[in-house]
Amino acid sequence: MPDTGAFVETEDLATLNAVNSAIEEILTEKKWEFDIRTDGQIALRGKLEDLQFTVNIADTSSVALLRSSGLVNADVFGDYVVRLLSSGLTDYANTALRVNSSTIAQTTFSFLTLETVFPDVVSEPCDLHYSEYILPDTVAEVIRATYQEYPLTLNQVDPKVSYSEIFPRPHNEFGPPEVIAVGGFDIPTYDVQSAVPAPGLRMAVWPVPDEDYIVNYSYYYRHAELGATTDVLKGVPQNIVSRIVDMATADMKVFYEKDYEALAIRSSVRRSADEIYKSHGGSRSARKRIGNWDSSSRHNGVQRGFPGKILGS
Repeated sequence: MPDTGAFVETEDLATLNAVNSAIEEILTEKKWEFDIRTDGQIALRGKLEDLQFTVNIADTSSVALLRSSGLVNADVFGDYVVRLLSSGLTDYANTALRVNSSTIAQTTFSFLTLETVFPDVVSEPCDLHYSEYILPDTVAEVIRATYQEYPLTLNQVDPKVSYSEIFPRPHNEFGPPEVIAVGGFDIPTYDVQSAVPAPGLRMAVWPVPDEDYIVNYSYYYRHAELGATTDVLKGVPQNIVSRIVDMATADMKVFYEKDYEALAIRSSVRRSADEIYKSHGGSRSARKRIGNWDSSSRHNGVQRGFPGKILGS
């Protein structure tokens, strides 16, 4: 735990800013092996079928009415992007309409705010798809994903990649997860009566889930900013915590006391942290990546989905 008790109370805010800046420089900018977590889990939602959507005003309104019996909040908003795909309109059979926000009016219908104005007055059958998920703020980078015991193909995609590039045919690709793509920040579909949520790291799943599934993943942990002098850096070795405090102390001495000799202390702390970072991983040249020892795994070699053109450099 960062020991900031040496600072006077009136400087608490500046102290926290200095500590958070040191955390950013020493922890966040590196991929420390002690920051790897294996407890990531996403509950995928299967597509919702046989609904009816209605647009009463063409060209000027983005509001649609969704009708179905037994609708609940989780059907129309959550930690995911809801997409509406019409199964009755030939012109839009391959267009998954993004739902920005929604609200349950009754158990039999819901109001949806679409991303764009719909050009026609319609009343047609539709499905809801859930194939894009927003990861928790503590996830900095996903490094492995599995469905049951089978590893999934994991791609890191460019932040500018659009839904239509990932899912060129959303109307005919359904099933259990095979490929995961992580990249870019997005906002989930939210309750229209609530504030717009902050964007989060996007995870796209291919093919579109046809049922509920659980995906487990490993990731690099992102430490939250400290908000009080008693906050704790979880899972960080004490020798790293000490260097974070030393760096913050040097920054405070420079700022408040104009003690520019503290810059040398700061540089020394940075070099020391870099040396610890190098030593933690051991000799990378001596490491060897191992594959699945069970050669009968039916997922071995799966490379479907996500055309190579959408991957970032």
